[in-house]
Amino acid sequence: MKSIYNILQTFKEDLEEDLPALLETACLDNFDIYTTGDSRDSKIKALCIYKDTVRKDDSQNILSMIFQAQLSGVNEDTGAKYEDVLINYFMDYDPQNIEMNIVDALESGTFPIDQSQGVFIIIAVQFLEMLDSCD
Repeated sequence: MKSIYNILQTFKEDLEEDLPALLETACLDNFDIYTTGDSRDSKIKALCIYKDTVRKDDSQNILSMIFQAQLSGVNEDTGAKYEDVLINYFMDYDPQNIEMNIVDALESGTFPIDQSQGVFIIIAVQFLEMLDSCD
C-alpha cells in the first residue's frame, strides 16, 4: 500500500487523465477541478478526493476512499448519468495503481444541493490488499 499522500495524488492524476474522455462519451461536461479535500468554489463542478479510513492487520490492509462530485447547476437526471460513469470507473479501476489488490466494495448516494442548485454524489470505495507471510 502506498502512503496516504501518494494514494491521494495517484487518484487525482488518474482521474484527471481518465475521466474527461469517459464523460465526453456520455455527453457530460468535464469537472472544472479535481482536488484532494474540499472545493473552494460551490458554483463549479468539482470532484473532491478524500481518504476515509485505513485498517491494517497481519493478514490484510483495507483502505476506504470517498469521492464527492459537486455538480452545481446539474439536475438529478443528469447527476445520475455522472454517477453511472463514476461507478463504472471505480469498479474497473486497477487497484495496483495504489498498491492494493482488490476493489472490494462500492457504495454511492446522491443528495440535492440547496433548492435545486445541483447535486452532490458521494461514492465510497473500499480497496483491499491481502498480505502473505512475507509482508
